[in-house]
Amino acid sequence: MQSILISRQTDPESIAFKAVCDWHYHWFGKRDKKPYALIKENLLHSLNTKKQLPQTYVAWIGE
Repeated sequence: MQSILISRQTDPESIAFKAVCDWHYHWFGKRDKKPYALIKENLLHSLNTKKQLPQTYVAWIGE
């Protein structure tokens, strides 16, 4: 059985946040001809350190 870790993202310099930005860019940024910088800027607001929405969580699956 694989382990799953859910972590809340709050650091715009983290490897996880870069991966989220990359994934979103390749998922719909290229399709919609949106620059990477715009995708990242849109996601930065989700790195909320308060108890309000939006928030970003990442699921780490495996070791």
